[in-house]
Amino acid sequence: MRMNQEKLALFESIKSAFLHIDAQEKSMLLEYNLSLPRFYVLLHVHNHPGINQMELTALMLCTKGNITRILQGLQADGLIERMGDPSDGRNSLVKLTESGKTLLYKAYENYEQLVDELMGRFNPEEIKQYNKILQIIQNTLKPQALREPKDIFQPVLVLKAQGEEN
Repeated sequence: MRMNQEKLALFESIKSAFLHIDAQEKSMLLEYNLSLPRFYVLLHVHNHPGINQMELTALMLCTKGNITRILQGLQADGLIERMGDPSDGRNSLVKLTESGKTLLYKAYENYEQLVDELMGRFNPEEIKQYNKILQIIQNTLKPQALREPKDIFQPVLVLKAQGEEN
């Protein structure tokens, strides 16, 4: 069976765009001794202070083992604190330390600049078109349980103000 060339071209185009963005993010985050997963964990913990490890695992779309390793490293670096969950002794609640907040704010400022630089190459109409098409692609490729309503996409990597609702 021969693969449809248009499907292959679309697949390779999406993958290529992801890899270009991924490389830029990784390079920028290295300045802060952060990997993408460590940055995302800090961001999620900031936006959900006191989040438990199970919820964080779901947000990160990874395994319990992966999240445990990431949290151990962040804790060893003094960026997060873990406390026992009073409602479930098998779980931990996670919050940022002041050092974690400071690092996240610095890294996020550069993250916003990177996104603005990369996406600033597109005009507002192109951005609307791309978002519409990418929403279709994302909802098509996501597992059913994770799909969003077709016309709503909210970025998850937004640094929320303290006390702001999720």
